[in-house]
Amino acid sequence: FPSHDKGNTMSEEIIKIQSSYAEPYPLQVQGESHYKENIEDVSNYMGEDDGVDVDDLTAWLILDNDNPYDPGNAVRVEIDGKVVGHLSKGDAKKYRARLNVLGFSNVIGECMASVKGGFIKKSGEQADYGVRLDVSLEDFTV
Repeated sequence: FPSHDKGNTMSEEIIKIQSSYAEPYPLQVQGESHYKENIEDVSNYMGEDDGVDVDDLTAWLILDNDNPYDPGNAVRVEIDGKVVGHLSKGDAKKYRARLNVLGFSNVIGECMASVKGGFIKKSGEQADYGVRLDVSLEDFTV
């Protein structure tokens, strides 16, 4: 279940977002580099040289109204109760606008997510992770 900041109640309804049926998942998460350990935890990365390629994770989109970088607009992305990134400012606006069209305000969106990356490059460095969500921002339904 998603984690919550202090002050938030557990009363938010969880809505299940219907699949976009797109491959790869259409919505790219931002800021994954800040949550590398969390991403490794939720994707069961075990230090393999070929990294991870998982596409059956459940993610929650949480309205992060108190986010200092994008107050009143941010959308935090969590998997297994751990933050793995946020939607970009533009995507967060589109997501919130679509929720409004559907008649939702204080809800948590649930969708499928994929994690790819973490492989070891030829240079010996570890590649970044990419988290993608199975959400079509313009026309998703629940």
